[in-house]
Parts: sequence; C-alpha cells; structure tokens
Amino acid sequence: MPEGEPETPGGHGPPPRNLRTREAAPDVPELYHGEETGRVYRDGRFHTMDPSRPEVSALGIWHGRIVYAGDDPGAAEEKVRSLARAFAGARKGAVCFGGAATGEGSADCGTGPVAPTSSSPSCASSPPSSPALSASSSSTSASSPSSVSSQSSVSSPSPVSRSPAPHPEAEAYAFRADAARGAGIRVETVSLEGRPAVPGLIDSHSHLITEGVRLSQLDVFGKSREDAARLAGEKAAALEPGAWLHGRGWDQNLWPGRAWPHRKDLDRACPRNPTVIDRVDKHSVWVNTRALDRAGILADTPDPPGGEIVRDPDGTPSGVLVGRAMRLVYDVMPPWDGLDPMEAYLAAEREMLSFGLTAAVDCGTRRRDFLMLTDAYRAGVPKIRFKAFMQADPWEEEILGGGPRRGLYGGRFSLDGVKLFSDGSLGSRSAWLADDYADRPGHRGGHNYGDGDLEAVMARIRDRGLQAAIHVIGDAAAEQAVRVMGRVLGKGAPTRRWRLEHLQMVPGTLAREIAALGLIPSIQSVGLMTDLHMAGDRLGPGRLKDAYAWRRLADLGLRLINGSDAPIESPDPFRGIYAACARRDLDWRPAEGFGIGDALTLHEAFLSYTVWPAWACFCDGELGTLSEGMRADFAVLDRDPFQIPVRELHAVKPVMTVIGGSPAWMGAGF
Repeated sequence: MPEGEPETPGGHGPPPRNLRTREAAPDVPELYHGEETGRVYRDGRFHTMDPSRPEVSALGIWHGRIVYAGDDPGAAEEKVRSLARAFAGARKGAVCFGGAATGEGSADCGTGPVAPTSSSPSCASSPPSSPALSASSSSTSASSPSSVSSQSSVSSPSPVSRSPAPHPEAEAYAFRADAARGAGIRVETVSLEGRPAVPGLIDSHSHLITEGVRLSQLDVFGKSREDAARLAGEKAAALEPGAWLHGRGWDQNLWPGRAWPHRKDLDRACPRNPTVIDRVDKHSVWVNTRALDRAGILADTPDPPGGEIVRDPDGTPSGVLVGRAMRLVYDVMPPWDGLDPMEAYLAAEREMLSFGLTAAVDCGTRRRDFLMLTDAYRAGVPKIRFKAFMQADPWEEEILGGGPRRGLYGGRFSLDGVKLFSDGSLGSRSAWLADDYADRPGHRGGHNYGDGDLEAVMARIRDRGLQAAIHVIGDAAAEQAVRVMGRVLGKGAPTRRWRLEHLQMVPGTLAREIAALGLIPSIQSVGLMTDLHMAGDRLGPGRLKDAYAWRRLADLGLRLINGSDAPIESPDPFRGIYAACARRDLDWRPAEGFGIGDALTLHEAFLSYTVWPAWACFCDGELGTLSEGMRADFAVLDRDPFQIPVRELHAVKPVMTVIGGSPAWMGAGF
C-alpha cells in the first residue's frame, strides 16, 4: 500500500469524464419498477437472517425499503400509510427523509423512509445530478399481484421544493412527490397465505450474458460422447452450410475410459458446419476439422502461452483445445453466437429471477457489455441488481480510472472491481498445481502471471480503490495470489474485501494466511456435484483432503460467498445450498458424502447467498437481511427450506421474487 493511503476503500469516486453522462443523466429513474408504491406483505414466514429477530410474519415497505418488520400487519399498514400521507401532504419547502424535514410542513413528515446505514455508504444510491425527472418516468409501477387484498390512494396536492435534501436519496423522493401530485400514491396489501420467504439471494460469481447465450445453445450436459455428437448433428442439420454451431456441456469424466473426445466424431455428425462444443467448465473445447481449418490450426501450429492443442501421436490436432488455445477458434467465431447481447442478458435475468436471485456479480465484464448495460439500467430496463467486475485484460482505464461506483440507478447497478485469471480448471487439467497431476505425471497445469506481473496489476487495482477477484483453482495458483495480495495490501488488506474465486485447494497453512489478510473465499458449491466424480483422480487421496475445505474456512471466521459460475453450472441457488450441506450429487452419491466433514450448516449456506455476499460487495446495511432500513428484496418459496430434509433442498422453488418491494417475477402458483 502506498505511504499515506487510507486503509478504507473508496466510495463512488469521480466518474471518468467520458462516462459522466452515462451515470449522471437527468432522467435516471432512482426509484425503479413501482418502488414509489407503498406495500405491506403479510401472513408470511419471513426468515430474516437477522439474529436479533430471525422470523417475522409481516413487512411494511415504502419507496423500496423495509420500514416495518414484525408480526402485526395492522402496524405495518399504519406505518406505510402514515408515510404515504406525509409524502403526499408535504408542502413546498419540506423534504421528508428518515425523520428529518426542512421548511414548512415538517410536522407532517412522520418517520420517513429509513436511510441506508453508515456501515456501507458506498452502496447507497446516488441522486441524479439534475433536479428533473419526467412525470412519465415517475408514474411507472409494477402490476399488482393476483393476491392483492386491498389498496388505497392518498392524494398529493402540493409540490415539494427542490431545495437541498438532508440525505442523498431524499432529493429523488422529492422529485417523485412533485411528479406524482394529483395522481395519488398507492398502498397495496399482499397476503403470502402462510408461505415462507427468505432475503433476496445473491449469486456472487456469474457470467450473465454468456448464461443468456447458453439458454439458446446446443446443450449436451450429462450426455455420452455418442449422444453429444448425435445431438450436434441434429442441430447442424437445421443450419445453413458453413454456419457455426456452438454448444456446451460435455464431460469426459462421465464416459467409459474418461478419454478426450475426437474431431472425427464431430466430422461425421457435422460435415458441413464448423462446430465448437465447450466442456462443462469452459476451460477446453471439442471441435471438428472444419472449425480447425477456419482457425488455421495445423500440425505445426505451436501451443499458445497458457494453452494446449491436444494432438494425435503423429502431431495432428485431435480436436480438443485447452486453456488459451480456445481463443484460436473463439477469435474467428461470431460474437455471442450472433445473438443480441441485450436479449441474452434479459433472458439470463428472467431465469435468475425465477430462481429467487435478486442480485448477481458479473465476473469478467467486457467494455462493450458494461457500456450497453449502463445505458439499459439508466433507462430502467433490467430489474436484477448487477455488480460488475471488469476483466483485467485488456485494462479499461476509461472505465476503471474513476474507481468503484456503487448503488447507481436505484441501487441496481455497480462497478465494484476487476476480475483476474490465474489458472484453469481441474477437469481440463489446466489448474496450476504445485505437484504433478495424479493422473498425468509430468504435468502441473499452467498459469497466466509471474509474481511480478501479478503484483503490478494488483497494485493498479489497489490504487484505484477497486476490489480484486482472482480465479484460483490449483494450490499453486492460490498460494501465489495470497502471497501477492499480502505484499500489495499490507495491513490494510481486511478493509479491501478482495476475493479468491473458486479457491478449491487450501493446503497447509494457507487457510490461516487467508484469514489473517481478511480475504474472501468465493466458492461455487454447486460445482462440487460435478467435481466430486473426478477430483480424486486429478489430485490423489493426499491432496484431496485439502480440497473444497469450506468448513475449515468458515471455522476461521471467514465469510464464504457463494455463486454458480453460470453458465458453467446452473444458477439455481437451491442446488448450491443443497451441495454445500449435503456434499453429494443430486442422486445422493456418494452415500457417505464427499469430504462430509467440510459441509456447511444450512444457516451458513443461506448466509453464503445473503448476508455474506452483501458484505463482500460493501452492501451490508443495504442487502442481505429483512430488517428495517434494508432494501426490500426477498424470495417467496413453495416450501420452507428450514423444515425439510437436506436431501430435498435442491427441489425448493420460488413462487415470487421481489426487488425493492415490487414483484420482479411471479410463478404460476402464486
């Protein structure tokens, strides 16, 4: 850490000049998708994840925040209606927020919306720089759920002054009052009819646009080699000759002999179309000869740094490319398979909302996608809370130079940090191990950085107040990352909330070194259900005991954050919760569990999708619990996960997902 640098991370920071209009446009809808409507959700079983009050039956919500959490629905309704009356009756010169008011009319202000706590100021919404929000943007609201039992309207006869507000969000509320005068303020009451609910779930590691693309791709997950080739042939038959076919999901560890696939299988199935099928981990691809020809990959093509062209005994490419060798074909393919990336993003969002996810961290956001999504969130189109970690290569100083910018556009959009890749995956034998792979003597995988290069990139991230998130799967990769982070951050490391993505191996004293630096283990427990079938082969019994060591990390006081790595695995968080607790696949195998001593408790598994990831994103005090003052994000479920056997957790399904108090997704059963 440079001499004299504060140990607390930066907040919003000044935006780069050429991005200022994108994030401070005058038409920013600070209150999204019906958040201006007051709501009461009653007759539920809300598991709050708040230790001071673990369960309540009613929530009162005003302007997207929880203003009442308790067991008296009448008190909740009165709280919300009093705020609506104060809001609607505010007089010129009065601004109501958190009990503070200015000018005349202050006697009517009431309690007001609860302000974000000081523990996470960088996650609070920024007000628009211009005091102008159109009446049309102010009047939008979500459609009422079918179970709305009552609603009332309070008139708003008087404008509210646009004088300086006592809190950053109060100005936006005042604009809403001005626009809504004469139109009335709705207060809705929704009965959950005894259904359980949990705080909005957060996917801490995903790739949203790629997941949206996957939804339209050939999917061969869990298929034999023969069936995968057959399905590729059926898909190719519907394409024009020469058009690219892209799929995903094969895993040679499920096949007899566990051997790599071969291009000849795809040559027979797809003779007219260049075909690329990603392995389940996306760290290797299976291609046919047409794809190799398009990419110019021949027998004398050298392996690129950090990659491998798997070859037949005579040196001819076999049709499998590992690590950075995949770029040889990716670089000649149409981006996003020719799909509209915004449509792909919205498709992924719909899927995630249906799983009860209300926020997602995008690990490795590209510049063009960041700018596209900035415009979309500014216009109020997406619903899910999006948190970007930009890819480190190439470095985008235009975007990253201003540091983190959190809580934009109604708290829906944030730039948090930078994603780095250290190594590959165990399944593709590209993870960087300190010793040889047990099933491939003489091979230790590969890595992308020497210590000096990694230190230079991390120092740049530190100097801009950003968070670093580094992909580390092999033990050598994890040891290097922790070593370099310690040098770069020094004593200020715990305040930075830097992340170790995947962290599948923690040998020796590494766990204690991670704890001493306050680094965050970012796990994908759902992936264990895939890895448990091959990890022993790759590592051998000695190293396997140091793999997926979640219990040991949690016992050191570390906050584990959980995600899916979608499209690598399903973004369904209840599969991840199941895997974290059961440490078995969906068929309850192995019967004794896979390293069952490192399982998480059910409470810890939920913390890894709620409280802990909110803290990791500097949104503690905003997200993660159903407490007064928090943003009203939650998922209503078809069954209570705290009342069923562990082996049934993966079957839990949301029936409604709420963001900012407004239904963002509703299932057919609600």
